[in-house]
Amino acid sequence: VEAWLDPACQNLSLNSNSVEKKIPLVHVRHVGYSSGKDAISQQVRVDLEDGRFCTFLFSSSREGQRQASFFLRCMKVLSEAARFEVAKQELLRITSFDNIAEMHNEEAKLSPEQHGS
Repeated sequence: VEAWLDPACQNLSLNSNSVEKKIPLVHVRHVGYSSGKDAISQQVRVDLEDGRFCTFLFSSSREGQRQASFFLRCMKVLSEAARFEVAKQELLRITSFDNIAEMHNEEAKLSPEQHGS
């Protein structure tokens, strides 16, 4: 399995056996360790908002545990950053709309002499 982020760090792409899936990080709802049926792997589960999930397996060795921990923390940070960016853009959109409406209301209050007529 190959995995990579797009340049904007908004999507995680996965490729396995020439099948590619793109996961928008804004859709990640939870990232955590998942208990496996065996002790030979460390598992990190990524839950999406639509109920789907993806489980990433790492070796149970010390190095595998380190990699799983690093991956888990990165996914948490990246998914939180993606959600923050969407919220920021929405706030900017709302604020811009409010400013336009406010400016329109101020213009409507001006008398014809002040308005330039």
